[in-house]
Parts: sequence; structure tokens; C-alpha cells
Amino acid sequence: MQFISTFLLAKLKIINTPTYDRLSTQPSWRVKNTSKAGAEIIIDYFNKYPLFSSKYLDYLFWNETHNIIKNITLKMELKV
Repeated sequence: MQFISTFLLAKLKIINTPTYDRLSTQPSWRVKNTSKAGAEIIIDYFNKYPLFSSKYLDYLFWNETHNIIKNITLKMELKV
């Protein structure tokens, strides 16, 4: 997971989540990206290696949202 977070220029966080029966916990890993460069790496990766499940639709929605935010940010920077 450390390799993945480094590749995506992201932060790796390990948390304990409850199991299905909620009697114990198990570790889970989250990779959180907060940089523009990392987002572009993710977009390039998933365009080259697309998902084959309903997660593909989630990716398309996220990508469209990212593009909208990127365009708004660019317009704001140009006005300044």
C-alpha cells in the first residue's frame, strides 16, 4: 500500500474498522489524494486500465466532477 500511495502522491492512513459482527476490528487502509498532480495520475491510470464493475460509473462521475472543479479554478485564476 505504501507503494500505491507513493505512486499516487497521496497519504496512506491505516484505521481499524469493525468486522461484520462488530465484535472485533480489523485493519483497513485508505489512500487519500489531495493534490492536482495526484488526481491527474489517477485519471491517466484509470483511462489506461478501466474498472470493470459499477465502480467504473463512480470513476466517471468523479472524473467529471474533477473536471468541473478544475475549470472553475482555472477561470478564477484567470480573473485575478
